[in-house]
Amino acid sequence: MKIQFFENVKGLDSRAINGGVYLIELLQYNCEDSIRLYIGESGYMVKRCGEHLYELFKDASYFGLLPNDLKRDDLILRFSVLEKIEKKREGKRDIFYEDIERKYISAIKPLTQKKDDDDQICRDERVDKIQHEIKKLAFNKYLDI
Repeated sequence: MKIQFFENVKGLDSRAINGGVYLIELLQYNCEDSIRLYIGESGYMVKRCGEHLYELFKDASYFGLLPNDLKRDDLILRFSVLEKIEKKREGKRDIFYEDIERKYISAIKPLTQKKDDDDQICRDERVDKIQHEIKKLAFNKYLDI
């Protein structure tokens, strides 16, 4: 699996170094469709998403994937900034950040999360939903799985 970690044409998207709302999605090479996995907010998006990567490679089901998905050369896990937030994040919980995050969750409806907050659905349900979507979008079309 290739990781596109806040990449843009100039390299790292500098907005990701600070606070904001981010999107994590799964893509396949030469396919326009994506599977929107997760939306989060952080005072330091790069740092937080590094933590997500650590958890994912410890346990692929963290975002509804299987261990074999992590070994596939045709899949891309893309991290991108949805919105940079100029206001400095305050404390462990920041209602301002969370309100903006919930707006994006409601609009984009990432598959591993509950409807209106950043809590994820249970792991078994995540795996079922994401694996179903991988099949639906024919991400397995050229594999002998």
